Amino acid sequence: MQCWWKRGHQRKIETPRKNQKRSGAGLIHWVSGKLYWATSEHKDNALFRAVLSQVLEPSNGAAARKIYVVVDNYRIHFAKPVLALLAAHADQIELVTLPTYSPQLNPVERFWKHLRRKVTHNAFFQTIDRLLEAVTGFFQALAACPDTVRSVAELAA
Repeated sequence: MQCWWKRGHQRKIETPRKNQKRSGAGLIHWVSGKLYWATSEHKDNALFRAVLSQVLEPSNGAAARKIYVVVDNYRIHFAKPVLALLAAHADQIELVTLPTYSPQLNPVERFWKHLRRKVTHNAFFQTIDRLLEAVTGFFQALAACPDTVRSVAELAA
């Protein structure tokens, strides 16, 4: 982060003095703009399975179509428990892997960038709970606006 400050003076930046982290995972339904997400204390395959489980939930009695989930090559996407979940629901869901080192092709990456720009950049949260409240509020507000979700996820021409 760059900023101007009076020469000879040191800028003081407030921090919570605790290095707490939370991880998030999410999926965007490209056509409907529906948003699926989960947060966890750990960035592991259980977090990814929590999001996949949301996608697998029955939806209003609509005709079931196979779901293709675009993922990068991150190891949690191919952990044994994830592969077991995919095998158990092979007729419902399948992963489509992007080429290595191509985050620009993954629409959800643009969504994460949008989240950081709107919620966390240049913001101080006294506690991790306040940060999670802000992120969850952002998710909930966007979930109510599928057109915005789709526009954020679109590839720049």
